[in-house]
Amino acid sequence: MSIIFSVLLGLICGAFVGALDKLRHGENLIGLTLSLVFGVAGTMATEQLMRLSPDIWGVDFLPALVGGLVVSGAATLVFRQCSRWYGERKRVKK
Repeated sequence: MSIIFSVLLGLICGAFVGALDKLRHGENLIGLTLSLVFGVAGTMATEQLMRLSPDIWGVDFLPALVGGLVVSGAATLVFRQCSRWYGERKRVKK
């Protein structure tokens, strides 16, 4: 049950970061997929590594929430920077 709740929390974190990215940059399936996957990964990793808050259904809620948001946001930011850098580099070569 705790793994399912962690995955759901990670998907919520990833969807939130993906929605913010969509508002700023428009629709992009790759960005949304990355934010969802890394949201789940960040939630699972943080929940396993940190035991700081009361748990809900076997999951430390606050560290898992923060980990999902931070890792998902960092992955989306890196994706956007790399795609911008690649786009500028491609335009210079033409």
